[in-house]
Amino acid sequence: MSDYGTSLAGRAPSWRDEAACAEAAEPEDWWEPFDQQSLSRALTLCSLCPVQATCAAEGLALNWQTDHGGVYGGLTREDRVHVRYRRGHGSDPDVAALAVARREALEAERHAEGLRARRKALQDAAKAAWRERNRERLAEAERERYWARRQAESQPA
Repeated sequence: MSDYGTSLAGRAPSWRDEAACAEAAEPEDWWEPFDQQSLSRALTLCSLCPVQATCAAEGLALNWQTDHGGVYGGLTREDRVHVRYRRGHGSDPDVAALAVARREALEAERHAEGLRARRKALQDAAKAAWRERNRERLAEAERERYWARRQAESQPA
């Protein structure tokens, strides 16, 4: 990343040049509306960023009218609104802890989603096995009825 001096654009370097997201392949992950996967990618990258605290502070410096969403320092717009509200009421929440808690909640939700998908796959497999077993039983019963009818027809009355 950049050092002292000027960047390629001919401007003085800023903390943004050092941000992990500065060279991200998918910058749309940082802007709303989020899907679960893109938000998770953004928060994971933010957690590894060397300028996370500075970025979060910049996001919190936006007022509610100019904050158009996105992720700043691991905080979504909803998180920033919460922090601003708490600060306005005499409390100063730990922003880094909030970002970590948000990421952990997303990971737990993703894990639960995986468990739900696995449980559904097991249920589908059990239903398929039940249908196959019943199909075999019905076929056997049908064969038995067929042979019983044939035998009854072949016997003299």
